[in-house]
Amino acid sequence: SEITGEVELVEGRGSRALRYAASLCVSLACLIVPLAYMFVSLNLQGYISPAARHVLGVRVYHEALSAFAAPGAVFDPEAWTGMLPAVLHAAVIFLLNKAYRHVAEALTDLENH
Repeated sequence: SEITGEVELVEGRGSRALRYAASLCVSLACLIVPLAYMFVSLNLQGYISPAARHVLGVRVYHEALSAFAAPGAVFDPEAWTGMLPAVLHAAVIFLLNKAYRHVAEALTDLENH
């Protein structure tokens, strides 16, 4: 170091790029879980129609899940239970966010090694 006069360890670009790539892969994997749960939740609430079976090649409409939002079903939008998927969605996203905070701190430590 020019300031302290002590020897500093210098990391190569390739090693740092590898750490960034690993961090990116882990972050993308952590994004897939809430995205998949969002589609499950939207199906349970009846917001995804059969006309939107696929988005960008990904199957988003699931008849078995959407059946729970039909009139008279468990999550009928006219009944009080129709709000349960939305409340559960909020709780799951809150818990996933708490879990990702720990993952993000570990990835930051890995990148800044």
